[in-house]
Amino acid sequence: MVRLGVKQDRIVILTQYRLQRAQIKDRLKKANMKDILVSTVKTSQGKEWDYVILSTVRSLPRVEIDEKASTAWKIRNLGFITDENQINVAITRPKMGLIILGNKYLLSVHRTWKLLLAHYEEKGALVNAKDFLP
Repeated sequence: MVRLGVKQDRIVILTQYRLQRAQIKDRLKKANMKDILVSTVKTSQGKEWDYVILSTVRSLPRVEIDEKASTAWKIRNLGFITDENQINVAITRPKMGLIILGNKYLLSVHRTWKLLLAHYEEKGALVNAKDFLP
């Protein structure tokens, strides 16, 4: 991250799950990136950081995604990220930059995420991983 001019201590990675939080922390430590904070969305409430990387965690192959899914299907396959309050908390933590990692096809079955993704795409801020990563 320093090569982009952003110091590690100005970044937080948010996730919905404590287990993923622990795994990310462990991998960052092994990569000598111990100054990046990793937190759950729930515990981040009321805090701000310069840069936030949000992991939406869940994914499915595109052929398994039901665009007309029931509420139960959405909750089962999207998890906590369907909670409107959690979405609000997650996307309002950064002061300068936000990166959301997720499956746009899966997220799009949820009304709020569909609107957010359409907004980001309209602004040219939606990037496919294959185009983003070197």
